[in-house]
Amino acid sequence: GLGAGNEAFEYETYGMAFPPPRERVDRLDEACRVLRAAWSGDEVTFSGQYYRLDGARFSPRPVQRPGPRLIIGVKHDRALRVAARHGDEWNWNRGANDTADFLLRMDRLDAACEEVGRDPATLPRGVGFRQLLGHIDAGDETFADAVDVTRRCIERGATQVVLMLDTPDGMDREIE
Repeated sequence: GLGAGNEAFEYETYGMAFPPPRERVDRLDEACRVLRAAWSGDEVTFSGQYYRLDGARFSPRPVQRPGPRLIIGVKHDRALRVAARHGDEWNWNRGANDTADFLLRMDRLDAACEEVGRDPATLPRGVGFRQLLGHIDAGDETFADAVDVTRRCIERGATQVVLMLDTPDGMDREIE
């Protein structure tokens, strides 16, 4: 999946500056357009604010047609419009946010879809839990709470539940 990148350490790891939110969302929008063009199989010439291609060919083409699914994980209104324009699915990582925030984001995503002329029902939605067992062990969450959150999100339209596993050392425990 793709996102606008909201963690400074993700940029710093690769020696990149951490741009302001507006630039990150603009880059995401442009990257989605570049990816779709690249997957077309055609020679691509693209001149954007951040990315430039001049007669680029991408080979081999992805086996998925017309290309891999763009799963976009974003939260704020400008970024939700990017998901509405380009996404094949929207994913919300619950993290420290509560269920009410997910439900609000669903409403805002519906509005963003309508703004860009897309039927909101054509954009599948997923809810993600990061390191759920760690949160349960720390007392930040209970299994019953996680089940309730999942139920409420599905009732509101989530079609996918994504469990993002712990560190490699903790993955076996989470899988069990």
